[in-house]
Amino acid sequence: MTENNATETSSPFFLHLARKIGATEAKNTLRICNKGLFVSEDFAEQLAEHYQHWLKEQTGKDIQKASDKYIRKFFGSEQPKTFYLLDGKECFAGMIATESASLWKDIKPSESYIARYQGELLDPENFLHPKDPMLSKVEGVKIEFDPRKGSFFSFAGKKNVVKIENNALVTFSKLLRELPEVKKKFPKFSIALRETLEPIKTILREAKPLPRKLSRVIPAELAKKNPSLALSWGSITILLDKDSHLIGSFLSRGKSSRKMLETEVKALETKAPLTSIRGFTLNKQLGKIRARDLSLKLSPLALSQFIRLLTSRNNTKKPLPPFITANDVIFKLVSILTHAKDADEALRKELLQGRSPGNRLYRVSGGWIFLITDKTDLASCFRVRNQKSESTNKRAVSTEPLVHTS
Repeated sequence: MTENNATETSSPFFLHLARKIGATEAKNTLRICNKGLFVSEDFAEQLAEHYQHWLKEQTGKDIQKASDKYIRKFFGSEQPKTFYLLDGKECFAGMIATESASLWKDIKPSESYIARYQGELLDPENFLHPKDPMLSKVEGVKIEFDPRKGSFFSFAGKKNVVKIENNALVTFSKLLRELPEVKKKFPKFSIALRETLEPIKTILREAKPLPRKLSRVIPAELAKKNPSLALSWGSITILLDKDSHLIGSFLSRGKSSRKMLETEVKALETKAPLTSIRGFTLNKQLGKIRARDLSLKLSPLALSQFIRLLTSRNNTKKPLPPFITANDVIFKLVSILTHAKDADEALRKELLQGRSPGNRLYRVSGGWIFLITDKTDLASCFRVRNQKSESTNKRAVSTEPLVHTS
């Protein structure tokens, strides 16, 4: 018999294997179900050795191949989809052999030693079963119970234990799955929730606490959950409550950060807080600010750059709370601009640095200087330092712009 004849279907091999290991062992490793033949993942690792022995008996040849080649043969992929099989209080994780379920439906358990499972298999993509066998294999991750919040998964970090409920774990893993830095560091980051435990544990251990002295803008929905600590890993910010439960995460750098701000601001249209910000209205770009006699256009880039200056270490005159929302930022910006006045002649000359004033208009308010162009665009923003320059005896002005202009 040739190898191709012996392997035309894998059902003869599995029937042989079930008889060899016996009914008791087969019950813990193989089941006939509606989808086909279920094989536990622990047993799947031993299939290559069993198959090579069986193949030698059938063909008389000693055929050696890498174990992942056999996994692909039996399950159609080197990383096949995993399912849960629940039997009473036991939970098995495994894969379905690629052969059609029709090949197994007429096989009697008494003839095959393989028990038939009448229930439905569960998809672990967005669900992590508390008795998943993998939980015992991932060091530093375990399931616990809180009388108020129910069951959760605890991840041992460097200095603390981060607690994550199942729904939060699903949301967190979906966000991580899209990040380039995650794909680079964890090439096999799987779609199945159970496969994300090890990468998430590593990420939480590597994440660095952000100083509470620096204020940061977070989504309004997360602000309602009373965050106590922020962690940073790559381009993501992770928020924990006072009991170290993960309450959410979001992208906080570059274009993703501006997109988050834009989404948050536009969401204010349907929320009551926006009605309390007199002088601000939404538009297609982002919004307009009514500042005394001017109506100023506000872009997502302008807002994000204003936040950078607002939350910088130098802004210690009136410290902000550690966590603020887009609504708080807009309220602050409108308040500053509403009280802004035209810069005096000496300051205008210092800012112009010999350039023609052109369409530039400078307004000053509480240590802030705003550059407005064409009387409609909020173009740049500066911060005035209180100390004087020793060489010029003039006010020192921060040259960090809100928006770089020529």
